[in-house]
Amino acid sequence: MPLLNNIGMRILRYMSVSALYRNDLGLNDIRKACGRYAEFYFQLVIKLKALWRYPLSAKKRKRYLISRTGGPLVMEHGGEAAIVVPFDFSSTLSVDRVAVIFHCFYVDLVDEFMQYFKNIPCDADFFISTDSAEKAEEIKLRFFGQFKGSIDIRIVPNRGRDVAPKFVTFADVYERYNIFVHLHTKQSARAGAKLAGWRGYFLETLLGSPKIIISILTLLQDPKIGIVFPATYKPIRPYMSWGRNAAKIRPILARFGLTLSLGNNRIEFPSGSMFWGRSNAIKPILDLGLTFDDFDLEAGQVDGTLAHAIERVILYSCEVANLEWRKISKPYLAVPGDTLIRITSLASIKEAREKVFIPVIPQVPGD
Repeated sequence: MPLLNNIGMRILRYMSVSALYRNDLGLNDIRKACGRYAEFYFQLVIKLKALWRYPLSAKKRKRYLISRTGGPLVMEHGGEAAIVVPFDFSSTLSVDRVAVIFHCFYVDLVDEFMQYFKNIPCDADFFISTDSAEKAEEIKLRFFGQFKGSIDIRIVPNRGRDVAPKFVTFADVYERYNIFVHLHTKQSARAGAKLAGWRGYFLETLLGSPKIIISILTLLQDPKIGIVFPATYKPIRPYMSWGRNAAKIRPILARFGLTLSLGNNRIEFPSGSMFWGRSNAIKPILDLGLTFDDFDLEAGQVDGTLAHAIERVILYSCEVANLEWRKISKPYLAVPGDTLIRITSLASIKEAREKVFIPVIPQVPGD
């Protein structure tokens, strides 16, 4: 009992219950406060919230708990469908080496990312971009002796955000690796507290534990799957639109042999541009032969740049390459109303396809 009291005091000291309710803090923050009991306290807070919301309806409480802890649901308006990670069965790791493509603009966040990089259960080579020699030297010192894989640090212009380095600076990397992960030190400083938890949401969903990464790599064992990305972060969902990007997207899709019809094409993309992928899935983008000069000069834009356009065509690139994509979610970070699909065997991965994969390219009957 004294141990539980001590843990409870530490939680109250480091975060408020309201912050947990809003998912403003990632599990890594909770771990700092209560260590291995983190997931237990997440579950406890969810149960308390269910009781607070629906004190007189056991049925509604049960539905709310299912929505936050996994299990099939009928999607409510605006809901998304995602595969729960980690899987409910142990799968065998079949990937020997992956490429970590990491744009590091905010060097003060390196240590946070390095803690998650340690969860990668296979060999990993790091390809890191930043915008100054001073930052590159600091990154080199931080990474020294921490990982077995190679580290390639390249200095890039502060142009095109994280997107240009991924598709221009490291365009030569992908032919050497079948599997990669795209990451960057996301701050969303201009959005304030509303998006404070977005980076933690990405890290927890994509790199939260060795089991999560093994589950993602198991999905990518299927040669038909090209991209695996998190379900859209809740505060971002109202802004999932073509925005002011149509003029820049149309010529890109034309190069893919596609026509953009804003009324007919679904808007679906890995918002925040962090995801695991198969190199073939982004080859149509790489084949565009983009340079830094193609990207807009940095001026604090929140929409309407080539970087925003490229982000919105990532899944088109995947499908043009004759590959599919999958969304993933951690139950206690999921949005109520989403369909969460638990994977209990290799067979159930295939069964999940029709619920999770809805092509962004309009399908012709008979395709």
